[in-house]
Amino acid sequence: MDLQVFVDNINMPCAVISVRNREDGPKSSVDGVSFKNGEFVIRIEKVNKLFLEYTGDKGRYYDGMIYTEYAPQEDSFEEYCRRAALLGKKVHTYVKPENGVSWADLMIIPLTSDDPETGLCQMLFEPEPELDSELSTAPVSLETATAVIRNVITLMETENFELSVRKVLGDILKKAEARNGRIVLLDEEKHQAPVLCDMLAEGLDIRSMPGDGVIPYPVVKGWEKMLGRRESAILTNDDEIERLGRFNPNLARMMRMNQVHSLLMLPLRRNEKILGFMYVINFNIDKTIEIKEMVEMMAFFLGAEIFNHQLMGRLEKLGHTDELTGLLNRHALKARMDKAVSLKEVVPFGLVTFDLNGLKEVNDMMGHDAGDAMIKHAGEVLTGIFGGNDVYRIGGDEFIAVVKGVTKAEFDDMISRVLDAEREDPDFSTAIGSFWADSDADDFESVYKKADTIMYENKRSFYINHPEKNRRQS
Repeated sequence: MDLQVFVDNINMPCAVISVRNREDGPKSSVDGVSFKNGEFVIRIEKVNKLFLEYTGDKGRYYDGMIYTEYAPQEDSFEEYCRRAALLGKKVHTYVKPENGVSWADLMIIPLTSDDPETGLCQMLFEPEPELDSELSTAPVSLETATAVIRNVITLMETENFELSVRKVLGDILKKAEARNGRIVLLDEEKHQAPVLCDMLAEGLDIRSMPGDGVIPYPVVKGWEKMLGRRESAILTNDDEIERLGRFNPNLARMMRMNQVHSLLMLPLRRNEKILGFMYVINFNIDKTIEIKEMVEMMAFFLGAEIFNHQLMGRLEKLGHTDELTGLLNRHALKARMDKAVSLKEVVPFGLVTFDLNGLKEVNDMMGHDAGDAMIKHAGEVLTGIFGGNDVYRIGGDEFIAVVKGVTKAEFDDMISRVLDAEREDPDFSTAIGSFWADSDADDFESVYKKADTIMYENKRSFYINHPEKNRRQS
């Protein structure tokens, strides 16, 4: 069959693609492109004039060229061609070539080949100018759209963000027949890669990797470089994983260690910023195209939801953080008290109230910069003593510490350390009121009032003994 005559008789953009497979043959090389078991070489054998016009050819095309000489490497395109040329299955999707003028309905149809080692397929573009030329993602099938809408509703209706993301990932893995996947975030400021959600099948425990499943930040940054401009990376067999090892040996090694035989990975973006990555492993490779379609659509919405969740978290942190000291503020304490009242704070816990001595004297005699320095220093002292427990600045010179997860003896030791700091540090002086709650009758609000009463008694005693520092009465 004369392939050029064949494509010239098609009244829409058309090309004939060849896929040369060497699954059973020795390692070989074709025009400098090496391949081994499981790899294949994709060529553009013939095209018609409409194809060149639609793809915006600039004189670079020639018959039989490796496709990556004409267009960027794309895992999806390779999977489409492999499925059609080697498996004899028709492919239908929507695409927009990098230099194409519009979206197009893409059909890839198997063709008969006389060469047993080479498969052929016909690629047809039907331009769809009515589709918005600014669309960043292609239209999807009704089945995919239904699944995506259902998952978007899950994201929007569930108050628990982590739970909703887990439900969505679970649905994706069910559709992919994988049940193995993970969402990893990328924290550029802290240089960390926290795991937002993972779901692992029985017998496959990614957490057995070195580091207890924590993926080092440089490794996750390496995924960004590996993907480049591509929207996803697809590996469907062990040989492709071996090939990956030439460029990303760490990822290939981790995959082999954990018996991963297939991988679909893609970034979660907000505009151009990568917020993290989602991947599924050991999925049904016969559904690669359908899985990729759904996962890419969900990645768009997950990226938006993760961005909104992080934004709300930052706004909440700003609203609950004291600007001067970086400690929690009065609004955060109010939220804590409301939660404690509704859920009933579990005893035992300790509460300590503080009121700095002499702040007004410092402000009056040395200026407010010196007073701010005194407040910041007090915050540092208290944070150092109470560690990971919540310390709040609730007023100009007032602080509160809420202590949980310790014994009464440990709580008393913290109080002693505050008193030691007051004796030894000339820049730190405070009145203290503390109360240890170990009875179910001790609710948060009543404990706070008891500690506050004790603190003000100590404050009054301090100014009786040091009347020269009591400028509040002047």
